[in-house]
Amino acid sequence: MATTEWKVQTLGQNKTIQDIAAAAEKASALVTTNVELASTAIKAAGVLLTGLLSPYILLLRTTADAIDNFVVDFRDIGFYILEVTDAEGGYVIPEDMDGNPIGLLVQPFTIASHMAIASTAGQTKEFGLWAKEFLGEDDIYLTGAQKAEYEVKVGKALPDDQATDNANDNRLGTLDGVTGLYKMTPSQVIATIVAAMDDELDPRRPNFSASAEAGATIVLVGISDLTKNLANLKSIIDAFNTFFGGDEIKDKEGKVVAPGGVASGMGKLGGIINAALLQVNEPNENNVTLKVNNVCKVRGTEEDKKKLMRTNPPTPYMIEGVFEVGDFVVGPRVKFGARCQGYVNEVKSTEDGDDIETKGVVENEGVYSTQELVITGITPMDAVGFKNLGSGAKLQKVAFVTKYNSFTDQNTGVVKTTGPYNDFEYLPNLPHKADYNVTDDKGVTTKFTMTTAPEMATTKVKRESGKTLLTVTGTEDIREEHSYQNASLGMGSTTSSAKFTTHNVTVGDILEEKTPLAPHPNFKAVKLDDLIGDFKTFFMAIDALTDAIRKMADDAAKAIEDIIAYLDAKIAELEEIAAALQKILALFTVGLGDAGVYILNIPVAIGGNDYIKTELQGAANRPPDTLEFTLAFMMMGGGSAGTEKGFKTLQKLLVP
Repeated sequence: MATTEWKVQTLGQNKTIQDIAAAAEKASALVTTNVELASTAIKAAGVLLTGLLSPYILLLRTTADAIDNFVVDFRDIGFYILEVTDAEGGYVIPEDMDGNPIGLLVQPFTIASHMAIASTAGQTKEFGLWAKEFLGEDDIYLTGAQKAEYEVKVGKALPDDQATDNANDNRLGTLDGVTGLYKMTPSQVIATIVAAMDDELDPRRPNFSASAEAGATIVLVGISDLTKNLANLKSIIDAFNTFFGGDEIKDKEGKVVAPGGVASGMGKLGGIINAALLQVNEPNENNVTLKVNNVCKVRGTEEDKKKLMRTNPPTPYMIEGVFEVGDFVVGPRVKFGARCQGYVNEVKSTEDGDDIETKGVVENEGVYSTQELVITGITPMDAVGFKNLGSGAKLQKVAFVTKYNSFTDQNTGVVKTTGPYNDFEYLPNLPHKADYNVTDDKGVTTKFTMTTAPEMATTKVKRESGKTLLTVTGTEDIREEHSYQNASLGMGSTTSSAKFTTHNVTVGDILEEKTPLAPHPNFKAVKLDDLIGDFKTFFMAIDALTDAIRKMADDAAKAIEDIIAYLDAKIAELEEIAAALQKILALFTVGLGDAGVYILNIPVAIGGNDYIKTELQGAANRPPDTLEFTLAFMMMGGGSAGTEKGFKTLQKLLVP
């Protein structure tokens, strides 16, 4: 039975560190004061300066001793590091040593809360099916939650009928089409940690017996809406990379012991996030230049074409028309049949081509056009699709619509709504009407209807910097009314006139040639010097600073002229030391902010690996699975010797 609980708190705000930071800041200020005094006032007030420095010398000695006493306890702490950052979509459904999915404990009151939300959100049927499959409750709405607790096996979050990119494999994460990041929920991340501890193929995993002491600290970062909180996620990852380091670590012999650094996964993820932010902040990064042939305007559907030939005189099905700046368009089909989306950013050129001719129509319909267009893909995937799969595909103007997806998370039963997303509707299909039940992170459901009418078709869009959702810049009436002869067969056959409306669409053929298409995680064994990126520099800076402080104090007893000569030689060095020192000290003063950061501190106790896994699977107040993007960083120590002074000390260092 787990005894720990998740908390939202600021990582690194440790009082002891803060006290040392304050003392070091004072020492640094004293050094600066001494330098300034010695440099400007020595010749005029040598005796006075000697009197001024005397009390500061004593304080400098005391500060240096305090800093050294603190540091000595940390230098040789050994422990294990695990990063859970699925940067490349390689994580699979977590399993134990027997090949069974990892289960996490869920309490009856949580089930009851999720059931109530599902009813409000219109997910009653979906929740009932989930409860039957994962809880063993045949009719939960009739009986309620009947067990003291439930162990829910962790797998994919989306139901099978809504899964797309990973529907037919065992990959855990879901690809976010906007950012290119693989999304995991807190439940999936925690189960992945448990499975990693059972991974016998990992030679560096911790393997403490039930009689050994073990403890762990898990930092989990989660955000609820990836498209809206990408910048916040970047700031957290940047703080992580600064705090824990991203450079590769070498031992005394120069051998690499941590390729890419202790937080190499965070570093790689940071690069992907930076790329995602770049395309959000700079939409033109997704620009693709295409040459489009046979550009014209089409009147409606194939069924409309038959009616047009029955007008008097026959009406051309295709007429002259071109793409314009701002037109929302779709292009080639990519994975799972989805069409690439984008908008016309620039019309580089428009040239007349062949005449448009319709059999049986005498009237001149105009000419086809050939255009060179700059298309801005909505996502990097869209841009790649336009560039690599465009040859021979149709480019077609469409109406912009927003879309929401609601589903019951298969790992928790919580009803989730994702979106809004950029989506489209074909112009002949207008009006488009969609009813949505949108459930927010607090379980509140809002019901509304979205309608796009043909007389105000949302065909003009643009992408504003910093926004993932397109902005509608204009609408148009795509309707055209026609009359045709409607034959009535039978006795006394007659004809009558009937009216119909077409929705006119601009289309063309893309001419560009097709171009060639171009179990994690594992533990690391490190020391505290390796864990925190600047901590090695920190230790060196501490040593240098305390030596310099003591030497300054010793030299201050000599002649004032000797002090000045010494300080003048050391000013640049002391400033460099102070800068490196303050960088790491500031992290422990400010910390890693608590926005979306959850901490599980598992105290050192006897029980080994099994103890840590039990606490992970059953810890109270688990971060909610409404967080659609989650990552984690685990630090674990154990063994019989040195645990008390070692990992317990680390936990006191990091966790308030």
